[in-house]
Amino acid sequence: MGQHLKKTSIPLRHRSFFKNSKRSSLTRQRQRSTILHQLIGIVKRHPDGFGFFIPENSSHPDVYLPRRQMQGLMNNDKVQVAVFSRKHRKGLFSGKILRLIERRQDYIVGQYWPLSNTTGLIRDDSFQWGEDSKIRLDKSQKIKKGEWVQAKITHGPESTQGLNGKVVCSLGFFPKALEDNIRIVQKHNIPASFPEPCLKEAESLSENISKNLSHRKDLRAFPFVTIDGKTAQDFDDAIYVSNHSTGWILYVAIADVSHYVKKDSALDKEAYKRGNSTYFPNFTLPMLPEKLSNHLCSLKPKEDRLAFVVEIHFNKQGKKRNTQFYEALIQSHARFNYGEAQDIIEQMEWPIPTPPKTQDEKIKHCVATAGKLAQILLELRLKNHFINLEIPETEVKLNSLGEPMDITQSHRLFSHQLIEELMLAANKAVAEFLQKNKIPALYRVHDPPKTESLKFLESFVQSMGIKIRLSESELQKKISFLIERFADHSAVDILQMLILRSLSQAVYKAHNKKHFGLNTQYYTHFTSPIRRYSDLIVHRILKATLDKQKPLYKKQELESIATLTSSCEQRSVKAERQLKDIKKARFIKKHLGAEMEGIISGVTRFGFFVKLRLYDIEGLVPLKSLRGEWKFEESRLELKSKVKGERFKMGDPVVIQVIHSNIETGQIDFDLKTHKGKEASKQIKRLKKLSSHPTNSSQNNKKRRGKTAKKGLEKRKFSSKASSTFKSKFKKKFKTMEKRPINQSGG
Repeated sequence: MGQHLKKTSIPLRHRSFFKNSKRSSLTRQRQRSTILHQLIGIVKRHPDGFGFFIPENSSHPDVYLPRRQMQGLMNNDKVQVAVFSRKHRKGLFSGKILRLIERRQDYIVGQYWPLSNTTGLIRDDSFQWGEDSKIRLDKSQKIKKGEWVQAKITHGPESTQGLNGKVVCSLGFFPKALEDNIRIVQKHNIPASFPEPCLKEAESLSENISKNLSHRKDLRAFPFVTIDGKTAQDFDDAIYVSNHSTGWILYVAIADVSHYVKKDSALDKEAYKRGNSTYFPNFTLPMLPEKLSNHLCSLKPKEDRLAFVVEIHFNKQGKKRNTQFYEALIQSHARFNYGEAQDIIEQMEWPIPTPPKTQDEKIKHCVATAGKLAQILLELRLKNHFINLEIPETEVKLNSLGEPMDITQSHRLFSHQLIEELMLAANKAVAEFLQKNKIPALYRVHDPPKTESLKFLESFVQSMGIKIRLSESELQKKISFLIERFADHSAVDILQMLILRSLSQAVYKAHNKKHFGLNTQYYTHFTSPIRRYSDLIVHRILKATLDKQKPLYKKQELESIATLTSSCEQRSVKAERQLKDIKKARFIKKHLGAEMEGIISGVTRFGFFVKLRLYDIEGLVPLKSLRGEWKFEESRLELKSKVKGERFKMGDPVVIQVIHSNIETGQIDFDLKTHKGKEASKQIKRLKKLSSHPTNSSQNNKKRRGKTAKKGLEKRKFSSKASSTFKSKFKKKFKTMEKRPINQSGG
C-alpha cells in the first residue's frame, strides 16, 4: 500500500501503488483482497499484456486485469470475474478471472508463415489473442508464404497445446483496407518517402561512436531504462532516478539526434519539411529515416548510445535544487513496456527493505524509485492546480490486412504518468534555463481560453447542479475543482471532453509565455527530437549555449520554424483522427442493424451524438429521425420535445441501432431505440452504494487491524469529491458556486 499522499492531492487513478513494508503481509493481503462481488462480462486485451473487464452490468465501471490474469484469454472472451477493491485506489477496481464462459472468436485471420509442408504460423499482429497461432493445412491446400488466410480455432490459448487452428480458406495478397493509409496520407499531403539525398546521408552516418568522446560523461554504468508501449519502435528517452538521504537525483537521457542531423543538411531539410512523425494504427511515417529513428538514435538495451542528459536534483519534498545539462555516453540496461513497469511498481515495497544485489533487482529498484519521485512531482503539480485531464485515446486494433478487429479506449496506467512527469520536469528545466539566460529559442505556449469558448462548459455544469462562473479569475482552480467533483460521475468523460474543447490550442512560439494547462511559467519541448523538429531545434540551441557559441538562430528564423512546426502538428493530428474515423466506420459496418448501449456525448441543432459503451465509437442520431417537433435549447445543451416535454441531454444513457456507416468519410449514423435518461440517477446511486459499502468480510478485517491501523487508513482515505478542507476552501473563494450534490440525472 505504501506511503499515501494527502487526502485531496492525488487523483484516484494515480494514488500510491507501493506496499508499506511496515505492515504484515497478511494485512496487505486482506487489503488487496477485499471481494466486493462477482460479475459477468467481456475482456479487452491491451498490447502491453494487461486488460480490462467490461461488465454486463452497465452501472459498474470497468475492472483492471493485470497481465497474469490475461493469460489464456482472447479479446472479447466472455468471463466471470471476482471484483476486488484496493483501498489505496478507491473507485478503481481490480479483478481475478474465475472462469471462461464463452469464446466469442471462432476464426482468426492473418498472414501464413510456413513451418513445414503442412503447418504454419499466424502472428498475433493485432494483439487480440495473447500469442501467435500454430495452424495446419490439408494436403490439398496450397498456401504460399505471406498469403492471407482464415483459420478456424481448434484449441484456445488456455489449452496445453496453445492457440491452434486449421486453415479454412485463402484471402489472397492485396486487401483493400490497407489502402486507407495511402488515401489519408495523400489527402493531407504528408511526405511518404524520403528523397534520395536524404537516404544517402543517413546511410553514410558512422555507427562507430568511439571517436570524440572526451567531452562526454560516461554514464554507461548507471542503470538507465526505457519505458514505452509494446508496439513502440523509437526509444528516444531513458530514465534513471537515485534516492539519497538529502533527496532525489533525476537523470533524463535523450537520444542525441543533433549529433547526427546537422543544420541545413539534407536530413535537416527533410525533417523541417515533415515537422514531426505521424502515427497511424500499425503504421508510422517517421520524421527521420529508419537508420536514425530505429537504430542510431534509438536507445536500445545493451547498446552504447550518444545522449543529451538533463540532471535535476530535488529535495525530499520534490522541490528542484539545481540542474545540469551535458552530453553523455549511456547504455539502456532494460526495456519495459507500460504493463511490465506497472507490475514492478505495484509489487515493489517502499521503502526498499533490503539493498538490491542482482542486476535484475537494481533495474527493478530503478523503476520503483522513479515511480516514487513521479508520485511526489505529481502531487506538487496538483497542488498548483494544473488542468489534469484524463481523456483516453482511441486504440484501433487492426489485423495485418488493415481490417479493424476492435475499437477501444487506451487506458492510462500510473506507469504512463511516471514517464510523463519525468519528461515534464526535464522540459520545464530546459525552458527555465533558456529563458533566464535570455537565449532565443522555441517554447510551447498555451494561452488561456477565451470567455466565449467556455460558454458550453459553463452551461453543462450548471445543468448538472453546479452554479459556477468560469469567466472570472482563478480559472485553473475552478476547472480543477470541476474535474475533482465529477470524478465518480457517469458524465466525467463528457465533462473532460468539453473542457478540452473549450481550451485553446497549444502551439510553438519564439517567445516564452506561461503555459495555461500546465500552469507553469516555463515550458518547451526537449525530450523527443526523433519525432519532433521543435525538440531538435531546442537541442541545438542548448548545445550551442553550453559551448558558448553564438546563437544558431535569429528571432525571425525561429518564428518561421514555430509557425511551420505548429502547422505540421495540426496536419498530422487531422490525418490521424480521420484515419481512425474510417477504421471505426469499417468496424461498425459489420454491426449494421445491431442494438447497442451508449451515452449521449453531444447535443446540436441537427441531432445528438452517442458514444457506445462497448466500443470507442461515436455516431449521430439525426434530428430528422426523431418523431415530433424538437427545440434546441442552447443554454442547457438539450433537445426538448415541443409536445411531450421529453429532453435529450448530455450524459443520458440510450440504446441505439446502427443504421449507416460510410467508410469513405468515417460518418456513422444511429437510430434511437430506447431513451434511458430517467434511469441514470438510479444507476449512479447503485454504483455509489457498491463502491462505498464494503462487504461484511472487509468490515471484519478493519476491526482486526485495530484502532491504530484504522485511524491510519481513515487518514489516508481519498474521496473522489473534494475533502471537507478542499470544500471549505472553495466555498470561501468561489461564492458563486452552489455546493449542493451534483444532479446525477442532469435535470
